[in-house]
Amino acid sequence: MPIKIASELCFVDALRDAALGIANEPSEEARNSTRSLLQSPYPMLVRIGIYVSGERYGNVGTVFWECLKPEWLVDIPYWHELFWFHQEGVSPILGRRARAVSHVSREGAGDWKDEARREEWDESHRRDCFMQRLVSGDAEVDSKFQSLAERRGPVREHPDFHAYSTSGWVGERSPVASDELVRMSDEELLTLMA
Repeated sequence: MPIKIASELCFVDALRDAALGIANEPSEEARNSTRSLLQSPYPMLVRIGIYVSGERYGNVGTVFWECLKPEWLVDIPYWHELFWFHQEGVSPILGRRARAVSHVSREGAGDWKDEARREEWDESHRRDCFMQRLVSGDAEVDSKFQSLAERRGPVREHPDFHAYSTSGWVGERSPVASDELVRMSDEELLTLMA
C-alpha cells in the first residue's frame, strides 16, 4: 500500500476514534463535534459523522436528524455509512422518523449517467435503503417498501455497497490443457466458457 494512502487511512481511523471517544457520553461538546462532522463540505468527514451518529446514537443521534440531507440517501460516498447507521440498532428508534426519511429519499435522485434507467435505479436504491427490517412498524413506509420490492425485486445480497464483487478458486488444474485451448476455434471456446 502506498505511503500516502496508508497515512490517510491512519488519519481517518484516528479522527473516527477521537470522535467516538468524545461521543462516549452525552454532552454539548459531543453533539457539537458530531454536528461539525455532519456539516463538513468534505464527504469523508460527513461519513465519519454518520458513523459516530449510529455508533453513539443515544448520545448524539439527534444531531444526525438535524443535519440529514437528501444527498446522503442517494450519493454513493455516503451509502455504506448510512446503511450501517440503520443496522447498528437505530432501526427500533427509526419508527417515528421513517416517514421523514422516506420523504427525504423521494426528493433525492441519483446522478445516473443513463437517463433511460434513472427511475429503475432510483427505485432499486430506495428499496435497498428502506429494507423492511430497517423501517418495519410504520404502515405507510412498509407499504412503499413492499411496492418497490414488487416492482424491482428483492433487496440485493450486499445492499451496503453500490458495487460488490467476489472471486473464488475453482481448483489447481484447468479442465482443458493449455495446448488444447490454443487449438480451439472461437465457437469451441465460447461453448467451453458457457
